[in-house]
Amino acid sequence: ENAAVWAQIGDKMVTVGNIRAGQIIAVEPTAASYYAFNFGFGKGFIDKGHLEPVQGRQKVEDGLGDLNKPLSNQNLVTWKDTPVYNAPSVGSAPFGVLADNLRYPILHKLKDRLNQTWYQVRIGDRLAYISALDAQPDNGLPVLTYHHILRDEENTRFRHTSTTTSVRAFNNQMAWLRDKGYATLSMVQLEGYVKNKINLPARAVVITFDDGLKSVSRYAYPVLKQYGMKATAF
Repeated sequence: ENAAVWAQIGDKMVTVGNIRAGQIIAVEPTAASYYAFNFGFGKGFIDKGHLEPVQGRQKVEDGLGDLNKPLSNQNLVTWKDTPVYNAPSVGSAPFGVLADNLRYPILHKLKDRLNQTWYQVRIGDRLAYISALDAQPDNGLPVLTYHHILRDEENTRFRHTSTTTSVRAFNNQMAWLRDKGYATLSMVQLEGYVKNKINLPARAVVITFDDGLKSVSRYAYPVLKQYGMKATAF
C-alpha cells in the first residue's frame, strides 16, 4: 500500500506526500515506530510497518552517478499534490506524490524526447523525477519591509510617503496572508533557506520593521498577534 511520509516544514511537522508500494528508499533506524530518511534539506519519516528489507538483487538505479552530484542551488515549488516518477516520463512507474505547498531542492533539469522539462530530485537516497508542468521554479522568499504604522486620523505628516502604512492597510495585508495560508518566517529560518539547511513551505514570507519606531509595538504588534504572524524589528 502507499505509505504516507511526513517531515518538519518550517515550524510544523506535516504530511509531505506518499511513497508508492514497491519503491526502494534508504532509511535510518530509530527507537520510535518510524524510520527516518533524507528529505530535501532535512529528514522525512515513514512508519516502520510500511517497509520491509529489499529482496534479491533489487537496487537503486543510478548509472550516471547522479546521486553523488551536488545540488543545483535551485528549488522547485509545489502548488498542488504533485506526482513523482521513477524516470523522466509520465509513462514511467510512479514513485509517489509530493504534497502541496513545499519547496524541494533540485539536482538538475533535463529534457525528455518531447522536449518537456523535468526536475531530477533526491528522496531517500534515490533519484526521482517531477515534470515542470506539475511544479514551478522557486524564485526566492519575499521579504515585506515596513517602517511606520499609523491610524489614518493620526497621519497628518506622512500620508503620501511610501514608508508609512495605515493600520487598516496593514490589517488587510496580514489578513490576506493568513487567508492564503502563508507562514511568516524568522530571520534564522531565512538564513537557513539561504544556506540550504532547512525545509520551508512554498507559501512563506518574511516580515521586518525598520527604524525601531513606537508605532510598531502600538499598532503592528496587536495585528500580528491577532493573525498569528511573526516579524522581526530592527
